[in-house]
Amino acid sequence: MHQGFDALLDGRYEEAIERFENAYRCFEDADMPEKAAKALRKIGLAYKYLSKYEEALKSFKESLQIYRSVNEKENVAYLLDDIGSAYYDFGKYDEALQYHIEASRLYKKNSWKKGEAKNLRKTGKVYYALGRFQEALKCNKGALDLYRETGHRIQTCKTLKDIGDIYYA
Repeated sequence: MHQGFDALLDGRYEEAIERFENAYRCFEDADMPEKAAKALRKIGLAYKYLSKYEEALKSFKESLQIYRSVNEKENVAYLLDDIGSAYYDFGKYDEALQYHIEASRLYKKNSWKKGEAKNLRKTGKVYYALGRFQEALKCNKGALDLYRETGHRIQTCKTLKDIGDIYYA
């Protein structure tokens, strides 16, 4: 998997897909579902970076199914966010919103503040794209509070910029 990570980080997405697919098959054969799900998630990310959203969504949803079956709640939340982001990039905002809202519930229920803040910001982007500016503002203000609470200065700045964009719209 390390070679797949290196390829993914270096922007060699086709190579990353090949390496993660090999890892996925090995983990599946070895009955290691969490590692198989992780490989599928990375395959989905590589496809997303290639703007191959249908393939990305297929990999993400397969990974999500595995993580749900082994009750990996935090990874379920991450995958819901990944799926929402892929739908957003694909221009399917209603579907994106559905997945981001589901992820938000998990983050909030389990007090995963960093994930919740990141998710709120992504949800705000979807609302913004839909022209629902008050809801976008509410999400971004929630993200801002969480980023300030957890000391994430860079994300605080980025969220302040997003809030300014909403007011400018």
